[in-house]
Amino acid sequence: MGDMATGTNITSSTDVVSRSDFMCSLCQDVYKEPKILDCMHSFCEKCLKKYVGKRRGTAQISCPDCRQEMRLPRQGIRGLTTNHLLIAKVAASPKEKVTKAHSEGEEKVMCEIYDVETGARHCCLDHMQLICDNCQKVHSRIAAISNHPITTMEDIRQEKEGLAKRDDGSLCPDHNGKKKKFYCETCEEFICQDCTTEDHCKPQHNYTDSVTALIKCKQVLKNLLPDVAEYIEQLERSLAATSPAKQEIENTATLAIKDVRDRADTLRREIANQENNLMNQIRAACSDLFKNLSTDGETATVELQRAKLSLETATELQNTATDSQMLLLFPTVSKRLRSLGNQKPPEAQADRILQRYSLRFKPSPEDESACINLGKLHVGVVWEQCAEFKDLNLSKFASARGVVAPQPGEIAVTILDYDDQRRYISKVMVLSTAGEHTYVCKRTIQLSLCLGALGIAAAKNLLVVADGTNYVKMYDINNELVTGRFCTAQTWSEYLSVQIQRVLVNVPDYRFNFAVPVSVAIKKCGTIIVGDIKRKLWTEHSPSDCSVIKTIHLEIEPCYLAVDAKDRCVVSDAEKGVVMVYDEGKASFTIEPSIMGEKVKYCKGVCCDGSGIYVAVHNVDKGTGHIHQYDETGGFVSCIVKGLYWPNGITFTTDGQQLAVADSVSVKMFHKV
Repeated sequence: MGDMATGTNITSSTDVVSRSDFMCSLCQDVYKEPKILDCMHSFCEKCLKKYVGKRRGTAQISCPDCRQEMRLPRQGIRGLTTNHLLIAKVAASPKEKVTKAHSEGEEKVMCEIYDVETGARHCCLDHMQLICDNCQKVHSRIAAISNHPITTMEDIRQEKEGLAKRDDGSLCPDHNGKKKKFYCETCEEFICQDCTTEDHCKPQHNYTDSVTALIKCKQVLKNLLPDVAEYIEQLERSLAATSPAKQEIENTATLAIKDVRDRADTLRREIANQENNLMNQIRAACSDLFKNLSTDGETATVELQRAKLSLETATELQNTATDSQMLLLFPTVSKRLRSLGNQKPPEAQADRILQRYSLRFKPSPEDESACINLGKLHVGVVWEQCAEFKDLNLSKFASARGVVAPQPGEIAVTILDYDDQRRYISKVMVLSTAGEHTYVCKRTIQLSLCLGALGIAAAKNLLVVADGTNYVKMYDINNELVTGRFCTAQTWSEYLSVQIQRVLVNVPDYRFNFAVPVSVAIKKCGTIIVGDIKRKLWTEHSPSDCSVIKTIHLEIEPCYLAVDAKDRCVVSDAEKGVVMVYDEGKASFTIEPSIMGEKVKYCKGVCCDGSGIYVAVHNVDKGTGHIHQYDETGGFVSCIVKGLYWPNGITFTTDGQQLAVADSVSVKMFHKV
């Protein structure tokens, strides 16, 4: 065969995808007057009217594609913004197809309906499809599509004026198609000059010329794009983390199923063994009983045969014997009869056996120890105690208060005690977490007289301690007091008040103190947050010079502080028994823990990880302490620890795998299992 003319087939897979970009998902046809929703999906105006018509009486519309809800404008579907960008792309698509084919050196473009060698010579402007002569004739014959506007490929190449001239939204429909040259910022609407004197008059409306508005709009979009790009990256990271999470769940589920089956197999084997043992016991008991009954039966059978024979012989002798036979046999027969008449039959063993032996199966008592129990399924992370550090050289009235993990393998615990004059004294003990029941004290920091509470945080080999006095202390790894100490006062008058009150530093009643900082936390950026229960606020301090950056006033007393994965501040009020979460200084939500449906008396330490917020709670009685886990919105997840003595501060180790609890008389360590 001779060489055939080459051509580009527009219906390739990639071009089909590009064509779908111009198709309404409701009618599966090329967009006609597309309206854009808040979610950025577009649909034909008629299609949306039909879609909304099925849901009369509602001012809301749910996107047919993604189901995002949005409120319809007052004018309904007609009031939605027309997607003129999409209209322009649809109108330009035939020209782009032809240009692409020619740029690739093709002499002709294939028909998008039938793959024929003659190629496309026309374009249906309604479907935006390139068609051959045959398809053009079909268009003219079918009534439903005979009115579709059709142009030639030559007109497309030459871009004859008016060929694809579509409304680009620049003409005002309310004022005889006047050119829109202004933008009403109040209504966020592109308008013409007549509109500025009628519906968009100043001063109620603020409008600018389209050039100025265009520059401003482009700048706004430019400023918004990075945040959206970052949001997309976060979603992609979240999506990327989904697959490993699913795999981990599948792995744990497979392991759990194996454990259940192994446990069930073990119980089945045990039950089968018990069944066999019981069956053997039943068979053995039956064998012994049958043996006794058989012996008794054999004896009775022999005696019965003998007695019947004697009776038959005596009867025959009496009835048929001659005189001489009678006299000769009488002594023997009569002797036998007398013997039988004086005998008692053998004792019947059957009744005695039935009275003394009864084969009955008695199930085990229906208590927990006897019932079959495969176990329980724990959904979520299970925490178990892995260590407890007791005997911290505490006096009778001392207690462990705050706890933090400065670096891997160690925790720092604040200890509150009393001196001989019943004044508060305190210290910080840095313990190794290597042991299970014994601890190794790596170093001790002796603190001055304090005022009862001891908050502690760690950052970059520094320990920050808030002990209720006017000053917050910072210690390095060598127990040295670095950068001195800093005050939470913000103004000169406040600072002067602190200096005056310094003489009262040994007074245990904090009412004489200007401030009572008792809690401390560190943000990701290094900013130090100090909670003051007397002034009911927290102050944020620069990590470089500890100067006050800002002050946030609170509704509750910040007895304990923590910073979550979103850099939000978690505040616990011990006496009120509540926890509040603040986002950028504003209250976001409140957590009110409860035990058995009853609100807890005290909320103590708080800490956070990537999965949520953890709160130490307890009631009046000792031994009622729990650790509760909440999600990032404050929803209760689970109680991970129960039966604590009287928990105070809590923290995670640096690897996040262990939870340390300052439980008053000891420090307990829990790990995930």
